[in-house]
Amino acid sequence: MLDAITDRAVIKLGPGGEVVRWSRSAQAMTGYAQTEVVGRPLSLLRTEKDRGAGLLEQELESVRQDGQQEFQGWWVRKDGERFLAHITLTPLRGEDGAVTGFVEILRDVTESARAESLFHGLLQSAPDAMVIVGADARIVLVNRQTETLFGFEREELVGREIEVLVPPRFRDRHIGHRSGFLAHPQLRPMGAGLELWGMRRDGTEFPVEISLSPLKTAEGMLVAAAIRDVTERRETEQRLQRQRDEILELSTPVIQVWDKVLALPIIGTLDTLRATRLTEGCWRRSPRPRPRSPSWTSAGCPPSTPRSPSTC
Repeated sequence: MLDAITDRAVIKLGPGGEVVRWSRSAQAMTGYAQTEVVGRPLSLLRTEKDRGAGLLEQELESVRQDGQQEFQGWWVRKDGERFLAHITLTPLRGEDGAVTGFVEILRDVTESARAESLFHGLLQSAPDAMVIVGADARIVLVNRQTETLFGFEREELVGREIEVLVPPRFRDRHIGHRSGFLAHPQLRPMGAGLELWGMRRDGTEFPVEISLSPLKTAEGMLVAAAIRDVTERRETEQRLQRQRDEILELSTPVIQVWDKVLALPIIGTLDTLRATRLTEGCWRRSPRPRPRSPSWTSAGCPPSTPRSPSTC
């Protein structure tokens, strides 16, 4: 029965922690054959430091007192290579309730731990606030930038619904948006064409830009939200728009070419040279004969004549 399990090692221990049964998967994982370990304490697979601290004995005693428990630590294969082991330790009891042994289920989680460490490193190094949300819309993980941007401690956010970061007046609408995304998850910006707002712990609101990415994991679908504060960009855009409006209002000259009045919207300053070129071009296209020696003012108007308006 023990040999039928291949994705994890199953080991039966005596009451003192000595090996009683050793499965084929245990041999494959550790490199030790059954004859090399049966009757010996399982601590032979622990690091020298853990053996010196009596870690195995502490774990056995804890399980005797409190029942099944899980542990994680570094173990050593026969060839000296270390691996990160996740252990589930269960006591076996006789009819009188006394502990007669233990069953230990061992999994090598080195690669998954390495991948998780890499993921956490990338998450923390991201320039934007990153929020990982589960299918139930509750926050699973945040990075330091999220704490800085929103003013929450990590422990205050994990386990709460994502709407805690959304202003109250937008929360009902946001629930519909995130339900739609979870129904059809794909990499995309959130609320394209809409103004999005976040809310800090102190209640202040600020404009944000959000990109959503689905993450498929063994625990199910997760959503990664990259959140960027665009307050400065929004203020710059508004300032530039005001400047453009002022320029258009101040730089629309009215030029009179004899009896023709032209309103020319020009962005920028209308200097003397540009005014001269524009009015001379208008004159060439005029059906009236051009004077022999026309002179023009810096505003693009001819000198005062009976046909020229007095306000030119």
